[in-house]
Amino acid sequence: MRIALAACLLGAGLLPGLAAAAQPNGPWITNEQNVSLEAFMSNNQLYDQLNALSRRFPDALRLEQAGSSNEGRPIWLARLSNSDKPAVMITTQQHGNEPHGTEAAVNLIKRLASGGALSRQVLDNLQVADRAEGQPGRRRAFQSRQHGFQRPANQR
Repeated sequence: MRIALAACLLGAGLLPGLAAAAQPNGPWITNEQNVSLEAFMSNNQLYDQLNALSRRFPDALRLEQAGSSNEGRPIWLARLSNSDKPAVMITTQQHGNEPHGTEAAVNLIKRLASGGALSRQVLDNLQVADRAEGQPGRRRAFQSRQHGFQRPANQR
């Protein structure tokens, strides 16, 4: 009993010291942290994935180039369902510092194109047009340190 009490008192005395030694890290990425963005798709990888899905599910998914960015990068539009249904447009990565939406959009396209009860329920009632990566290439232009990206040299 005395050993347990001594251990608790010792632990209680050490814990505040450990907390004081910890470096706080708020919601912002610090210069000392390594943040890799390699897992996010490039515009070419996005096209490769969407093209593979349109070949795999030709009856459910049509892929078309909706336009080009100021830098000449293609803007892809994935269309699911019939054109006579009410349309829902999904646009991702309108701002360069929002790459997560593009990854989610590709997963949504896969889910809807692959069929199943939920997919049929959605596509029997709606046409889904998904413009994944609405501003291709802008990720580099709008990168900022506070969101875990590098700020462009002209804005430092």
